[in-house]
Amino acid sequence: MKSERRHELQTNTLAHWINRQSENVKPHVNLILTVVLAAVAVVLAWVYFREWNASRSTAAWSDFYAAADSSDAAALAEMAERHAGEPASLWATLLAADIQLEMGAGQTFTDRRQAESSLKNALTGYEAVLNDDVHGREPLLRRRAMFGLAEAHEALFAVTGDKTHLEAARQTYGKVADAWPDTVLGRSAEQKQAGLATQDAEDFLAWFSEQEPISQEIPAMGEGPGSAGSPFDMTTLPGAEEMLLPEEAPIAPVGPDITSPAGDDDEPVVPAVPETNAPEEPVEPATEDAAPPSEPAEEPPGGPQAADDAAESEPQP
Repeated sequence: MKSERRHELQTNTLAHWINRQSENVKPHVNLILTVVLAAVAVVLAWVYFREWNASRSTAAWSDFYAAADSSDAAALAEMAERHAGEPASLWATLLAADIQLEMGAGQTFTDRRQAESSLKNALTGYEAVLNDDVHGREPLLRRRAMFGLAEAHEALFAVTGDKTHLEAARQTYGKVADAWPDTVLGRSAEQKQAGLATQDAEDFLAWFSEQEPISQEIPAMGEGPGSAGSPFDMTTLPGAEEMLLPEEAPIAPVGPDITSPAGDDDEPVVPAVPETNAPEEPVEPATEDAAPPSEPAEEPPGGPQAADDAAESEPQP
């Protein structure tokens, strides 16, 4: 009885405590429900944003690879602008700058003005990658952009002769070598910096910037190396007749002329064909009546010496 009574008292105490807490919480029920619903909404929003961000990043990388396959700087720049804020956008900007740098380096031998424009576009692209504070901190991306920036400054000095580009190239190569000494680009930047530090390299690039490229017309497909009017025309050189091959007479056709019209005086000569199937004549066997083979003449008395003396004594005709 005492245990049952004690259990009943404990149950009543718990019920009174729950009722009292319910009365205390009742005024704040709406607030609690609002907080719970807000937390659920935040969780759902975070999940949705993560999925959307992953989908957007996937689309950006797909567009990047499609533009990279075309090797078109304009397509890469358009893709970078369309997906601004994505890591793929910065890689597209970097690749577009690499293409502009390669184009500008090739144009230094054909069109200096166009080469300067392409190299400045490459500078702009590299600087845009380095100035990005969100994704531009990635080491590989930053290392490549900085090395390309140094190469663009070096090429611009070779085109324009402006020494500010030469100094910028030296400093940028030094930054790459100091920041990443154990990498391939770091070691290459160290060699580049050492090469540009010499006076011979500076003098050569300054001399190169003063040269004007000469455009040469490519000969037509029908013009050979010795044809008149081509850049390799050897007929105008002194002593050219000794270098050129003599003209050969046309080779006469072998065999009868089957194209000559009928009625010509010269009839075609048909070459004789040896008879290979002619039967061989039978060989008669030797008979007893046949004359025996002649016997060798008897040697004169006295031996060979006597025969020689007799021959010398005979009168010669």
